[in-house]
Amino acid sequence: MSIDARQAIAEQMIRYSFAVDDRDPTAYLAVFTEEAELVFVGPDGAETMRMKGKSRIAKVFEAQLRHNAGQTRHLPTSPVFRSLEAERASTRAPFIVTMIAEGRPRVLATGCYEDQWMLSQGEWKLALRRVVLDAVPG
Repeated sequence: MSIDARQAIAEQMIRYSFAVDDRDPTAYLAVFTEEAELVFVGPDGAETMRMKGKSRIAKVFEAQLRHNAGQTRHLPTSPVFRSLEAERASTRAPFIVTMIAEGRPRVLATGCYEDQWMLSQGEWKLALRRVVLDAVPG
């Protein structure tokens, strides 16, 4: 598979981060396929939340916006490609989420994104994102 596909997927990962941090639901949803799944996994390996479909993902994202007033920064690293085919890919990338609180940055969470990508109408989109959290700082 081409370097172009790898670069396009890496750029989509950054678009996802900017969309969350900019609190932009339109940009956020643009990264997902229509039937995408978004799964959160706790430090113990148990699923804490599973959403299927853009409409469900949108509702949860908008609810999170109402409850989170601070400025976040989602910082993924370069992904490792587990597989890369003509129209499908699988990646894994560690991340850190920070937030400005009381004028100082603090770490909200660390973990790994475990992603399944699909090429849809010429764009790579998330078909599955598993957000696997490490222990969340207190």
